[in-house]
Amino acid sequence: MIRNKQKAFTLAEVLITVGIIGVIAALSAPALIQHSASAKVGPAFSRCISTLTNGFQAYMYANEADTVSSADPTIQKNGPAIFQRLADEHIKMKKDISTTKPYIYDKVGGSSVIDPSAFEMFALSDRSTLVVPTADCDISTVDRCKFYFLPLGWTGKDIIALGEDVFEVAYTNKGDIQVYGLDYSDTGDLWDETCGDDDIKTFTPATAKRSCGGRIVAKGFKKDY
Repeated sequence: MIRNKQKAFTLAEVLITVGIIGVIAALSAPALIQHSASAKVGPAFSRCISTLTNGFQAYMYANEADTVSSADPTIQKNGPAIFQRLADEHIKMKKDISTTKPYIYDKVGGSSVIDPSAFEMFALSDRSTLVVPTADCDISTVDRCKFYFLPLGWTGKDIIALGEDVFEVAYTNKGDIQVYGLDYSDTGDLWDETCGDDDIKTFTPATAKRSCGGRIVAKGFKKDY
C-alpha cells in the first residue's frame, strides 16, 4: 500500500516569507502614499484655481469693473480684504481662525518666506486652505499678487515647505490665477517668478537638484528634490 506523504511549510519558512513580504510592503508604502497624495492634491488645486477664477470674475462683474483694482479701489492693496469680499459674496470660503498658523519656508534655500504674523488663512469648502499675505500689494500697479495654496487634509505643522506642503500662486488684475515656480538663473534661485512651459521642459532634478513649482504641477504633484 502506497501512502501519500503530506508536506507542509516549516515555521522557519513561514517566518522568512512573512519577513520578505514585510520588507516589500515597507519599500512600497512611501510610493503608494505619494501616489495617493498626488491623486488628491492635483484635483484640489485645479478646483481651487477654477473656483477663484470664477470668484474674481463674479466680483468684477458685480461691481461693473473690468479689473480687480477698479472693482473696489478702497481695498485694491489689501489681499485679505479682497479675499474676504470673495468669501462674503462669491465663493464658499471662510476665514480660518481655528488653525494654528505655521512658518512657511523655502524648500531650496531653507529661508523663511513668510511668518505667521504676516498672513491670513481662508478655508475652501473642500478643506483646502489659502494663505494670503497681509503686506500691501497694489494690484493696480504690479503684474500679480501672490498667495499660497495648502492642499486639503493639511493638519497644521509648525513649519511647512514651499513646493512640498504649500504651493505659491497669484492673482492678476484681470482676475486670472497663475502658478508660481522656481526661476533658475545664474544670479540665484528665487520663488518669485512664474514657471512657464520652457522652464517645465528644461528644468531637471540634475540642475542642482532644484525643483520648479510649475514642474511639480505638470508632473502631477510628484516631488523630485
